[in-house]
Amino acid sequence: AGFPAGAGAANTAGRGQRAGDAPAADMATAAAAELATFDAVVEEASRRWGLTPRERAVLPGLARGRSMAHIAAELVVSKNTVHTHVRNIYAKADVHSQEQLMDAFEEIARELAGGGARA
Repeated sequence: AGFPAGAGAANTAGRGQRAGDAPAADMATAAAAELATFDAVVEEASRRWGLTPRERAVLPGLARGRSMAHIAAELVVSKNTVHTHVRNIYAKADVHSQEQLMDAFEEIARELAGGGARA
């Protein structure tokens, strides 16, 4: 996945284009589509791995490489609570690290995008 090409150029005001011109609108549409795709992968991974609703809430942060402290602050729960959910997610996804989880998540994304499994 990743961010759309040129995602850092959303503010084109003062460079010949107003913020409301088509390129900014196209980028917003692309960003919204990518977010929808990310959410679809979260849902599919949650279904495949049999995650609980709270584990499902933790998954997006893990898939984006966020720290447990960041996820805890975002969800307004303790780091120990996040640690418990992370441990359960790893067991259900049959991985042993955040990097392995991110790889498994990306594999699901490729499958959903029609790319199939990598050899």
